[in-house]
Amino acid sequence: MTFIVENKFFKYSNSWLSRTLVKLGSIHELEPEEKRRRMPAIFILLTAICVTSFFAIFHLLFHRYFFVTANLISFVILISGIALLRRKKHGVFFYRIITLFFMLIFPLIIIEGRKEISYFLWVFIFPAASFSVLGKRDGVIANFIFLILSLAFMLAPQSLFGTEPYSNAVVIRYIIANTALTFIIYNYESSQQLLFRYMKQEKDKFETASKYDPLTKLSNRNDIREKILAEQQRQKKLSKPFSVILCDIDNFKKLNDAHGHDCGDYVLQSISDIIRGQLRNVDCPSRWGGEEFLILLVETDLEGCGIVAERIREKIRQTVFRYNGIPLKITLTFGISTCKNADEEIERCIKRADQALYRGKKKGKNCVIAAADEKTL
Repeated sequence: MTFIVENKFFKYSNSWLSRTLVKLGSIHELEPEEKRRRMPAIFILLTAICVTSFFAIFHLLFHRYFFVTANLISFVILISGIALLRRKKHGVFFYRIITLFFMLIFPLIIIEGRKEISYFLWVFIFPAASFSVLGKRDGVIANFIFLILSLAFMLAPQSLFGTEPYSNAVVIRYIIANTALTFIIYNYESSQQLLFRYMKQEKDKFETASKYDPLTKLSNRNDIREKILAEQQRQKKLSKPFSVILCDIDNFKKLNDAHGHDCGDYVLQSISDIIRGQLRNVDCPSRWGGEEFLILLVETDLEGCGIVAERIREKIRQTVFRYNGIPLKITLTFGISTCKNADEEIERCIKRADQALYRGKKKGKNCVIAAADEKTL
């Protein structure tokens, strides 16, 4: 029996907003970690575009043309940033450029805050934004540089900007607040990374459970079907045949009845190891069900398939299996078939191998039977 484990990792981790941000942020399929960085980066850029648009109009109404120009330039840069970022599969360099851009923009806000203190409140966005797109290490570096830079503009003499510097009380409170905020966000980012790694590990476990047989560690029925279908698509392009081997342990029920199911499990695991050792890396062995194994041989004709099957059969025949000191004589019967036509249904190819296996059982077992000419190999 095959159990299907549904992987709901992406269903729970991808909301409508997340999918929209990723779609806006990239034309590529992104890795999960990159996707986690890309979403806040795009959100920040979109938010900044909205803010610069609003303030460009706001300052235009009051004839502050310097700020209108600065906001329009920022608007163009932000739009260009999204356009460039969309083309990149890995955006670490661009995330640093985006952070640098905001480092250059925020001093203008700090200078304006020397006239109106409420402007200064915008600087508290920087720690959260930088950690979101840069991660822990680069986030700490960026925030340290930003703290030094902001203090320089806050404490610059009146002669430099024509306005009084921030009061010592504001500076001290800013240092304390910025340090505390950086520490809090750093710990939050650390916990997010731990959670993300845990979710990825769980996702990998689900994928393994859905693709591999837990006893033999071979591909299961679902996984081998997918690989055969993929090989069939390759066959359409390369026009090369592939073959399948369907094999069954002879007298397995008697073995279980005589020595118990633990012995049967031992035999299944041992047979799996032998089969795996007789194949190329590109081939795929699987546990088809019970004591049956299905093997996919890529770019292999019927003759080559027969050679591989006979090699496995002979290797198993010569192997002395011992369970709790008891010697066991194990043999397998093989049915083989080749899929030469890329349009042939996979089930038909497997069915022909199954019919050949059935004939092998009728002919005395421990043999290899080809589906094409029903010849004992």
